[in-house]
Amino acid sequence: MAMRQISEIQMGFTARERLEASASGTPILQLRDLQPDGTVNASQIIKCELGSVAPRYLVSDGDIVFRSRGDKNTAATVEGLESASVAVLPLVIIRPDGALVDPRYLAWFINSDWAQGYFDKAAQGTKLRMISRGDLENLPVDLPDLATQRRIVEVDALAAEERRLTLRLLEIRQRLLTSTLRSLARNDQRSGPGNKQNHQ
Repeated sequence: MAMRQISEIQMGFTARERLEASASGTPILQLRDLQPDGTVNASQIIKCELGSVAPRYLVSDGDIVFRSRGDKNTAATVEGLESASVAVLPLVIIRPDGALVDPRYLAWFINSDWAQGYFDKAAQGTKLRMISRGDLENLPVDLPDLATQRRIVEVDALAAEERRLTLRLLEIRQRLLTSTLRSLARNDQRSGPGNKQNHQ
């Protein structure tokens, strides 16, 4: 099914002025708040004085935000927000139809190699890589039943955790090896020929 058949797509809010952090105001979601792992870093979201903002620009848990500009056009599931936040361009808001698609699955599919290949072709010939609303709406989405969608997300999360733990283990082993070799080098230096002569 095409993306437009299973979700509502809304361009992000256009800021007319430079965004300045404020103690009050409205929380805003920016490109920099998206993590490489497909999540939103809710802890670094700032507030800005934007005046009156139409509700269509607000995102909350269960929505998806999409990077329409940049080298990688990836998506992130919105989770952990304290309150609804304004998504600012070049972010695009995707509101999935919960009866048809799980938001985490849809974000996973958008980030898949196949969908990224689709965006690569759509962006060809443009100086500044940007995916249009039409190209996003026309993205063909593989749509198994909801139970299968959720299993796919769970398996992918387990695989990501396995990769993280494997990398962590490799780092620990490397540090241990470096420490062992350093100790060996120091011990060898202390027992080297120069030291033996000093003892005679």
